[in-house]
Amino acid sequence: YENLDFAQKRIQEFIPPNGKNSVNQAVTSFDEFLAECYDSNGKTIEKEYTKQPGKLCDYCKAFEKNLCDKNQNQTK
Repeated sequence: YENLDFAQKRIQEFIPPNGKNSVNQAVTSFDEFLAECYDSNGKTIEKEYTKQPGKLCDYCKAFEKNLCDKNQNQTK
């Protein structure tokens, strides 16, 4: 490691926080996800989500295929 063009001066280790609060937040978020996506029988819940067209829609496949509300708003 001494004669390299880009010598590594140190090694860094990343360990995500695993305290009680972090673990509780992760479990709570996961439980909320399950409650929103699945019913008590384990079947998926079909939902309609509101579309929020913005300037990044220009790169979206739905925009290219005229499936987006942004396209409908531009044609009116």
